[in-house]
Amino acid sequence: MTSKMIRAAVAAASSREVLAGDTICAAMAAGALSYLVKPFAPTELVARLSGYARYRRILVGNNLGQRDVDAALDALRPRIAAQVSPTVSASLTKRSCVAGEIR
Repeated sequence: MTSKMIRAAVAAASSREVLAGDTICAAMAAGALSYLVKPFAPTELVARLSGYARYRRILVGNNLGQRDVDAALDALRPRIAAQVSPTVSASLTKRSCVAGEIR
């Protein structure tokens, strides 16, 4: 059996998974560019996937400048306010995998 790395534009995790461990950090390390905490509205998923599509379209060019990179990263920012419980929000703040990677 061969193993393949699966790249996902958007990862989804339950509140329980987020609180129990490093599910989001693992998904981001595996290539996910965004995440949603279940339950989420279908419009939120569509918004995230649309942003990912914009991101990919911008990065197709060969001579990318700083404005292109900024626009691509901006495309990944959520446009719809996600409904996250205060408990999950606090947990995500405490477990910032990005801060851990920067150090």
